[in-house]
Amino acid sequence: MNRIIPKIMVGLLAFVAIVPLYSVSANNGSRAVADASSLTGRVVDVEDLYSNKDWQEGWNDYLKREVGDNYKELLDRNWQSLQRAEKIKSLFPARKESARLVYPEYIGGLYINKEDFLTVQVVKKNVPSVGSQDYLAFQKTIEIAGQDIDVEYVEYSYEQLNSVYETILSSFKKGHAVTNIKALYIDEMSNRVIVELGEYTEDKIKAFKETVSDSGIVWIKRGKEASFFHNPGGTLANICSLGYRARKTNATSRTGIITANHCFGNMSLTVPGIGTVTERTTLGGDADAAWIEGNATKTNTLNKGPNNTSPGPALSTSVVNSFTVGQRVGKVGISSAYTIGTVTNISYATILDGWAYWDLVNTTAWAQGGDSGGIVFAATSNTATHTTAGIVTGGPAGGGQFFFTKASVINSRFGLQRY
Repeated sequence: MNRIIPKIMVGLLAFVAIVPLYSVSANNGSRAVADASSLTGRVVDVEDLYSNKDWQEGWNDYLKREVGDNYKELLDRNWQSLQRAEKIKSLFPARKESARLVYPEYIGGLYINKEDFLTVQVVKKNVPSVGSQDYLAFQKTIEIAGQDIDVEYVEYSYEQLNSVYETILSSFKKGHAVTNIKALYIDEMSNRVIVELGEYTEDKIKAFKETVSDSGIVWIKRGKEASFFHNPGGTLANICSLGYRARKTNATSRTGIITANHCFGNMSLTVPGIGTVTERTTLGGDADAAWIEGNATKTNTLNKGPNNTSPGPALSTSVVNSFTVGQRVGKVGISSAYTIGTVTNISYATILDGWAYWDLVNTTAWAQGGDSGGIVFAATSNTATHTTAGIVTGGPAGGGQFFFTKASVINSRFGLQRY
């Protein structure tokens, strides 16, 4: 059972002011969303966008094309599978030093398959003896997964995968130029750790195995060049997108908007009409974000509902704290507008402009230059459960499936909360 198909995303967006552009048309079913050419050439926000008739029609067509006429049913099923996965994870203890969950030795991983059902990977040789305390815990895991569960027997436990991953990640952080690593992640569906090398030759593969890891758990592939998704030059309005509004946890009167740190470069940290960047991450690490403190007065609702006349629903101000491979996510950005997809890796590490980044989330959803900083959110058929997942960081040079920085990491780093 392999990958989940790109998904849906019901009108969402928490605050976010999207900027000049919009003339995006559907393409190959995996990118763009709708034609909103009547909005081109002026600053628009998400509320304007979703009340636009052309956008509404294109949006509905996009969902049907990407997910099917029964997209609500499929989204609901995906969401239910995600809740089961989270309930199973709640049984696992967390490490004191990192809060990372410790999976039982009989679990290889969890993911949502292409039919939107939960798959539990089991290491058969590690299943506890019947009647033991551990076996009762194993039974509880299977019961939570439900009757629609898919059990998949695999060779390695998740803890084995993670141990090898952490060893390689340590080398990656110390000197990616030396290790030749372009990307690194745990691929739960294949039950392997994937390493992508920049120079993919016999000599380089041999050098990696001799100096970093020769574990049979590792699959080595040819690496691809990744890049930030910003448009060089100009102002923030045409370089990047805005993400979600957030305020200081210990001083709620201080409000602002999250976007990507790399969007600023040598540009002024003052953004006309919004405010000034007062929090930003450094280049490299587990986050790429900046907080523009200032005017974040938009309501957390859409201006119009699907019928283009009634007020739109309120959006969730919750943040996704745990991800599962196969869960549906969507994003909105100024260049490729609204696109949907699924999570493929929850432990993604890569190189961007020479800087090493890790703890990112990779997806099948499309983004391109100008989408950096745009909001990423959980996709369900219920707007109230459209929780904030993070902001777009980058992807393949020229556009493609994007990866993002987690909102939970950003908010913790800056002392912020969604509202």
